Amino acid sequence: MSKCGVFSTSNFRCSHWTALRPKYWARAGTAHKRASEAAETRARNRGLERIDSSVREGSRPCGLARPAPGAATPSSPRPDSIFRSRVGRRTSRLSHGKDRRMSTACYVTRELSGPLGATRREGPRPPRTAYHDKSREPCRRVRGMDREGARGMERQQRKPLAALALILIVIFGLAGCGENPVSASGTSSGPVILFSPIASTSVYLMNLDGEKLHEWQTDYAPGYSVYLLPTGLLLRAQSIPERPFSTLQGSNGGRVEMLDWDSKVVWSYDYATLAGQQHHDEFWMPTNGHVLMVAWERRTAAEALAAGRRADTLPSEGELWVDKIVEADPVTDRIVWEWRTWDHLVPPGAAPADNPGLVDPNFAATPGVDWTHANAVFYNAALDQVMLSVRNFSEIWVIDHSTTTAQAAGHAGGRLGRGGDLVYRWGNRRAYGMAGEQQLFGQHNPTWIADGLNGAGHLLVFDNGDVNTRPYSTVVELETPLRGDGSYAYDPATGYGPSAPVWQYMADPPTSFFANIISGAQRLANGDTLVTNGVAGRFFEVTPDGQTVWSYVVTDTAGATNYMVFRAVRYEADYPGLAGRTLVPQGPLRIAAAAQTNLGKGIRY
Repeated sequence: MSKCGVFSTSNFRCSHWTALRPKYWARAGTAHKRASEAAETRARNRGLERIDSSVREGSRPCGLARPAPGAATPSSPRPDSIFRSRVGRRTSRLSHGKDRRMSTACYVTRELSGPLGATRREGPRPPRTAYHDKSREPCRRVRGMDREGARGMERQQRKPLAALALILIVIFGLAGCGENPVSASGTSSGPVILFSPIASTSVYLMNLDGEKLHEWQTDYAPGYSVYLLPTGLLLRAQSIPERPFSTLQGSNGGRVEMLDWDSKVVWSYDYATLAGQQHHDEFWMPTNGHVLMVAWERRTAAEALAAGRRADTLPSEGELWVDKIVEADPVTDRIVWEWRTWDHLVPPGAAPADNPGLVDPNFAATPGVDWTHANAVFYNAALDQVMLSVRNFSEIWVIDHSTTTAQAAGHAGGRLGRGGDLVYRWGNRRAYGMAGEQQLFGQHNPTWIADGLNGAGHLLVFDNGDVNTRPYSTVVELETPLRGDGSYAYDPATGYGPSAPVWQYMADPPTSFFANIISGAQRLANGDTLVTNGVAGRFFEVTPDGQTVWSYVVTDTAGATNYMVFRAVRYEADYPGLAGRTLVPQGPLRIAAAAQTNLGKGIRY
């Protein structure tokens, strides 16, 4: 762990050189002192003395000499060959994390004045504050020293200083810390991480060194996901106080909004009635700019019994919360497409195994009102399909989006001819009456891996695990049985494949990593995977062979950790949403201290 709170494999190098640096500074200081003493000795031998009185207050002389009192000086040379030496001191602050030291470098500037008074400067010129006073008598050549001799003396003075500069360059070049490059202008030019702590009303953007780059300030806590759109706007769900479902067992969300770079709300949409309330996640559709939202709808006990739900599993509140997906148009503020779980239940008396495209109303039938508990939605534009993560079923569902709302409520129509029935599901065969081991356990954040990335077209899922049956978390990559027409192969004997992931991340030992709620995973451009441990507020990057190469823990101003984060998202430096933005590191990111209990009783993850 580095001083800025970020772990990286490059920090091993950083720590090594940080430990050795004082020794090199001591050697460099000794070399500089010896060089200055040698130059002064040579000057005395030539009848010169060290200049002290003419140096600006607060600066140190650099060994420049001038004729001693009574020493002979040459007659005035021709105007076109006047030689004047100025030695100045440039002071610069070298910063490496919190470790700052002062470095000084001496410069010799030669001015050759021509017959018309024009001045040609050779070599770098230090700031004016680094020069001797302009009122001082300029250094002159002494008797017996021609121009070449003066140049030779300058070269002798420069040699130890050049060696010192080379040592410092090597030291600080090797001591570079972190993975996020900073340009010469001091701006960040590497990948960035976006996240929003659940207990905070702020959204943060940071670099891989854990330095704050930007902060959006909002009115309410998240509800829960947040994204930086290619348009440069921030898409965020909010947990508003007026959400009706919170009067029962707690909830989140109710509003989706877009903010500009200055935190100004440019679009806001409240979806918070008993007919429907947004929760957990939303997704921006690149094809039309619409926004998909996960939402609950309320169903009464009478409706549940009529649909085949067993009476002994009905909650005492006398209602069920059932998930649906709605598509909102930010231009018209209208719902333009809708899909409901309730429209695709296995009919009373029918066998779930004979209806893999339908949902068993008695599976995961617990006394809780939140029956299905979807926690993520994702859209594949190439397939025109929507994926839903259903936590209480330990499944991911895929739906054909090419339907109309009317077709989505039925069993026919759309590109695949199946209406709104599930066209693919994976994670728990028992959810549709098949035998076999359970594969997912309360998962979050399923995504289609984008084209151009390692595993393109596959699914990536954060598999949370279960405290009773499998107390550890993994990340799994699946190769679905996708056909050329966009449908999925189904085996009546074994159900939907695959039988096992093509890749997974598992800690060693497995139980050392367990995030039973929230969390997520993202495939990166370099082939690695970003993992969010949402419970601990920790983000880390793993290689394909499971090695952790970067890690960050959310920390507040008091040094406290364990701030829950729904998920973090990484964006590369060339991401369109960052175009034209000047990202200046503002020091280590420390969020404002907040009580985790301010989320409200019964908040659902």
